[in-house]
Amino acid sequence: MMIRKTFLVAVSVLVLVGVPIFSLTSVEGAGDGQDLGPGATTVTTDYEVLSGETKEITDEDWELNANIYVRNGGTLYINNTKIKWGGTTDGEYGLYVDNGGVLYIDQNCNFTAQDTTTHQYREKVIQGITFSMESWGIHWKFYVRGTARINNSYFGYMWGETGGYITDHEGGIVCASDDIIIYNCVIQYTECNAIAILNPDLADYQSQGDGFSPRIDRVTIDNTTRYGIFVGGDKSSPTITNSTIRGAPVQGISYFVGADGYLNDTTISGCEDGLELDPVTGSGYSATLLVNRCHFDGNNNSGFTAGRGGTVKFRNSTFNNNKGPGVIMQVSTSSGIQSIEIYDSEVKNNAKEGLTALVNTVSAIIQNVEIAENGGNGIWLPATSNSAPYIVDSSIHDNGRYGIYSNGSAGYVQGTELYRNDLGNIFAVNGSTISISSSDIHHADYGIKVLDAAPSISDNDLRLNGVGVNLDGSGALSLGGNTFFSNEIGLFSRVDDVAVQQNNFDSHSSNTAMILDLRGDKTANVRFCNFTNNKDAVKIYGGEVARFQNISVTGSSGSALFGRYGANFTVRTSEFSGNTMDFILNDASTGKAFSCGTPSSKVTIQDRDSEFWHYWRVSVEVMNNVTLAPVTDANMVIYSDEGEALASEETFFDGTAAVDSPQYMIDGSGMTSYMPVNLTVAKENYIPFWEPDLPNTEDHHEVVYLAENRAPSLPFPPGNQPTITHQNRPLLTWLPPYDWNQDKIGYKVNVWQDDMSTGQHVVVDAIVHNPQYMFSKNLRYNHEFWVEVVAFDPWGLSDTTVFSFRTVNTPPTSPVASFVEAPVPSLVDLEVRIDNASTDSDTNPVDNITYLVEWYAFREDTWIIIMSGSNQFILDHNLTFEGDKIRAVIKPFDGIEYGVPVTLETQVVNFVPQALVDYVEIELNEDEPATGLINLSALFTDRDGDDLSFNVKIQRNVGAEIDKVTNAITFIPDPNWMGKDYLIIEALDSKPHAEDNPTIQVNITVKGVNDAPVITEVNDKVVEKGS
Repeated sequence: MMIRKTFLVAVSVLVLVGVPIFSLTSVEGAGDGQDLGPGATTVTTDYEVLSGETKEITDEDWELNANIYVRNGGTLYINNTKIKWGGTTDGEYGLYVDNGGVLYIDQNCNFTAQDTTTHQYREKVIQGITFSMESWGIHWKFYVRGTARINNSYFGYMWGETGGYITDHEGGIVCASDDIIIYNCVIQYTECNAIAILNPDLADYQSQGDGFSPRIDRVTIDNTTRYGIFVGGDKSSPTITNSTIRGAPVQGISYFVGADGYLNDTTISGCEDGLELDPVTGSGYSATLLVNRCHFDGNNNSGFTAGRGGTVKFRNSTFNNNKGPGVIMQVSTSSGIQSIEIYDSEVKNNAKEGLTALVNTVSAIIQNVEIAENGGNGIWLPATSNSAPYIVDSSIHDNGRYGIYSNGSAGYVQGTELYRNDLGNIFAVNGSTISISSSDIHHADYGIKVLDAAPSISDNDLRLNGVGVNLDGSGALSLGGNTFFSNEIGLFSRVDDVAVQQNNFDSHSSNTAMILDLRGDKTANVRFCNFTNNKDAVKIYGGEVARFQNISVTGSSGSALFGRYGANFTVRTSEFSGNTMDFILNDASTGKAFSCGTPSSKVTIQDRDSEFWHYWRVSVEVMNNVTLAPVTDANMVIYSDEGEALASEETFFDGTAAVDSPQYMIDGSGMTSYMPVNLTVAKENYIPFWEPDLPNTEDHHEVVYLAENRAPSLPFPPGNQPTITHQNRPLLTWLPPYDWNQDKIGYKVNVWQDDMSTGQHVVVDAIVHNPQYMFSKNLRYNHEFWVEVVAFDPWGLSDTTVFSFRTVNTPPTSPVASFVEAPVPSLVDLEVRIDNASTDSDTNPVDNITYLVEWYAFREDTWIIIMSGSNQFILDHNLTFEGDKIRAVIKPFDGIEYGVPVTLETQVVNFVPQALVDYVEIELNEDEPATGLINLSALFTDRDGDDLSFNVKIQRNVGAEIDKVTNAITFIPDPNWMGKDYLIIEALDSKPHAEDNPTIQVNITVKGVNDAPVITEVNDKVVEKGS
């Protein structure tokens, strides 16, 4: 029966140095042998191409019962040819290319065998081999030790070794050269392998330095009896791309004994295992296999199986729908570490685990991989594996058991999302030390489940799980930096010792954020955690002790801490707010809160055997008051008001000590007892410290200076106190004493005038608390005063110093002064000004100089004082008269005594009147006298205020008459005259003076008037008017 299969593949171009470029065509194949054409030729003699020959087989149909040999130096082209090998024994005939020979196969050649039905069976020689050793038919051999370009052809029923030994790997196209390219071919129904890359001349293919690297591209392999492709040898490193391998009962591709290479864009399915890497690196080989964009799907066992050592790196690949695990990271017990890296890939829908390491140690990196919907665990690290994989930025979900099952293994889970795995997201058991960090773990019965293991759990988001983290078994565990949100129970712990630090527990509104089951003398330490909006934040069941420090609990609808079954817990420096109750105790439990500020109203005692204490921390730092060195072994004691010692502690090497001072206690009766306290610190040979009524509503810290009991010591000389003073009541100062204890020092002062034994005792036992003394009364000048100062401390120890000082004063110098104006009229104040002020040489302190001004008038042949006062520089004119002689005496005063005075003299005199203008202009009409044209009083003034009279001093054509009473002036022009004229008027004050009286000139213009003529004389006779 003829079977035709067509493979449609995208056109590509393969360019290699020295290699022909093949076109991509469809390939025809036969399933159970082939029918030759009517012109088929039977060939029974060997076809041989010798050195130097080039032969061609084209468009032939051969039934070949012989071999084809391409010898060293020969070249053979086979094109569009069908060859069907026969023979009486399996592998009797075949195609052989010797080293140095060249073979080209192209244009849809078809090579197969005659008999495809004869059944053969070999016994399984090696224990544990599960693959079938059966085969059918007569097969032909294909060995290439030289150069080959095999293109666009079909190959079926090739011979292979079936002995069952680990070294029986020859079969299919045996590639024993680097210079081989197999392109766009179909290979079916072969014994052992479809392609074997190895040295057939070696018994075990394990010679170091041996191996070959052909290129295989766009090849389809179906139905072998062992491997699809077998690669063996330390230097074997083929490039396999764009190929499909199906139906291999062992592995689709096996890399063995140091072999590796490049595998890209290839699909392996329907095999026992898709891919195997077993380079046996523990025997001294190294191997690195690079795999990209490949699919290991739908195999009968695993997608990939790792053996003994080497490194494999997968990118953008899938391991899906296999009947076993998707990836078996190592199966061999031999030495050597297998390194596996899987990036940007899928492991899904496998019947068993997604990934597993069965035995030995494996180094793995799993990054950005989706591991989902597998029948077993997403990743299974069994007890025999000792694995330490790095699982980073991946997604593990919806697997049939656990997302990660770590049994005694190490490793790291970071930045990974785990959810909806049937039994739980992560299970660490049997001493596992896996590290789980920065991951999103949600929607499972258990977010993380731990049993007798010690994983590291930090910085994860655990949300919407049944139990976020479940810790069980023996040992000690710690959790840090995690966020627990809306789980049924955030954390459940039953281990011997658990430390929970810097975790957040939020919105466990239907149950409890944390349950610590410490029954059986277990312990727990919870520090720097936040509990927000939970039902009960923490429940403590029994145990040796549960310690809480720096936690914050807010918004609990039940309680912040609930102690049961004989729980014993302490809480330090924590905050509680908005909780229905801060503390609930039952079943003979004991709770102690230190520096938490919990009021008694937030504490509930549910049985008579439980009790709750609240404390504040009282601490001291004790130092020597002089050296500031710590005082060790000082005894700090807290006393009640009744004198009962409540707590005591001795200071450590750094001078510190602290005790917890009880504020209140609530017992099973519900009674609250409050306890005020007092503090004392004491040490032998030190002055004790005592503070009553210590604040007991918050933590309290005291810095205590204990002083050794030593006397103060005054310096000598006593310092820069004055030896000369000019103060009426001087301020005495002296240097304070040196006091070892730095006590508060007082001073007793005594002062004598002139002599301590016989002089006047002016100050007697005056007590001051600063090193200075202000005298309460004035001291006499130019006397010696003796001072005794006794410095004393509160403990009765003292020291004495004696010093003396004199009282003197330097008067100020005479100023330079003058009258502002002199002489002055009687209506003007007389004023003195200081042209150069007095100076004073006293500087301790600098004196404030004032001036006593005394005003005298010489009357009745004597000087009489008319005004005096400090800084009275102006004499009121109302106190003087015209003609007075005046004297001003200016005495400088420094507040203590007067300096040499300055005397000034002047006189009050009568001043001549003053003309305010030089002239005035007026106009008159001819023959008309005029009055009121000018106001003489407005044209003159008198500084003395004297009454003025006026007189016409000069007149000519126009005369003037001045009324002596009113001073009104009438101007009288000459009759029948007109023109310009003037007159001079002087002012007089009726008092004698040397100066001339002032005058003004009146300029007059007389205007003519046109009046009728008048006869005044007839014939020498005067005619009277009207006659």
